[in-house]
Amino acid sequence: MTAVTAISPNGSYVVVWEWENRPNRWRPYSPEVTQLLERAHNKKINRIYLKDADPLLSDYYINMTSFEQLCETTGTKYSVRREFYPQTSPAGKVHYHITNDNL
Repeated sequence: MTAVTAISPNGSYVVVWEWENRPNRWRPYSPEVTQLLERAHNKKINRIYLKDADPLLSDYYINMTSFEQLCETTGTKYSVRREFYPQTSPAGKVHYHITNDNL
């Protein structure tokens, strides 16, 4: 899993961005996409194109308001979520820090 470290009043957690490829089957995004989505979320951007982080995802964008991933060529939609996990959890074992705040 890929995550971004976040501090909450109850301690350190990691933020994990995931998409639902089948019902109740959530898959984490790559570190580059996770970083892009977290920046967009913090800046309150409504739409973000995944090709900005990964050229192989050039057909996809995220509607940050509805938390949906959309494929422009097929119209297929996938749910997206932003989850918090304790740093001691398996998701918390792999993380990185955002080092550049520019989109």
